[in-house]
Amino acid sequence: MNLTAPIHLTGETLRRWPDLGAIVFVTAGFALVSPTRAPSYGATKAGLHSFAEGLRRQFAPGGTHVLEVVPPLTDTPMNAGKTGKKLPASEVAAATLKALKSRRPMALPGLSKLLPIMLRIAPKTMSRAVGKL
Repeated sequence: MNLTAPIHLTGETLRRWPDLGAIVFVTAGFALVSPTRAPSYGATKAGLHSFAEGLRRQFAPGGTHVLEVVPPLTDTPMNAGKTGKKLPASEVAAATLKALKSRRPMALPGLSKLLPIMLRIAPKTMSRAVGKL
């Protein structure tokens, strides 16, 4: 469902409104590094990340912006029982709007902005850290 539902909904949305200005997908850091305790969740987020990349290239000539939002743990009702530092939802929304306005391919709010660079400079460390999750 984390992968197939967004793909089907995107197809249906584009069928009805083919000239969208933007399409936004919400993935997770687990799209880039899969967690040990939930590899299927990581795989679905990685699939959605790849889908967004493909759509971005496909729709670039027509001007439709495809944005991927990669939020960290966010303070929402879904995460009410989780411990740890949570980013306010308003900050995720602000980062998303800023990325839309500047037509960036990804919105990386909060600590998520460190993930791509950490994966480049210390991939083994990141893999071990995520492996504990």
